[in-house]
Amino acid sequence: SFTQGYGCSRSAMSYTAQLSRFTGIQFINFGFSGRSMLQKYFAEALADAQVDAYVFDAFSNPSAEIIEERLFAFIETIQAANPGKPLIFIKTLYREWRSFNSDVDRKETAKMEMADHMMKTAMKKYKDVYYVTSTNATDENHDTTVDGTHPGDYGYKLMAQSIKEPILKILAKYGIK
Repeated sequence: SFTQGYGCSRSAMSYTAQLSRFTGIQFINFGFSGRSMLQKYFAEALADAQVDAYVFDAFSNPSAEIIEERLFAFIETIQAANPGKPLIFIKTLYREWRSFNSDVDRKETAKMEMADHMMKTAMKKYKDVYYVTSTNATDENHDTTVDGTHPGDYGYKLMAQSIKEPILKILAKYGIK
């Protein structure tokens, strides 16, 4: 739902659309609205896409167990069809509503820690795999989400701005400008 732009006033305010405007590079939005959990069929469909690079918000929906179970197979499926193309994964955002529910906070913490651990290993194990950290997509007043989870227009702008430079740096290594 983050990639899709849930919470935006219009589709042009998703972080992918804003990245396109900020960089002049076309980012195609394949957001699956909460249904993407590193499934093999998503990897197979994305592997068929004729793109120069991949940017994934892959850790927002799956649990820690699913991340551990599926991440490497997901990477391998895409790399088998697209060797030498960068796979850039974005660290999931901190969901502010977790501050009010200790069970949710434990699950979110476990998920974020597993993603960090698995991506550290993945970047050593696989060539052309990267991990980018975004900001919380919030400002000091913590009023940039529509529901405590999904950013609004300004929150997506903050997110896009926070990942723009790291992504551009990675793409430049591959001659993508």
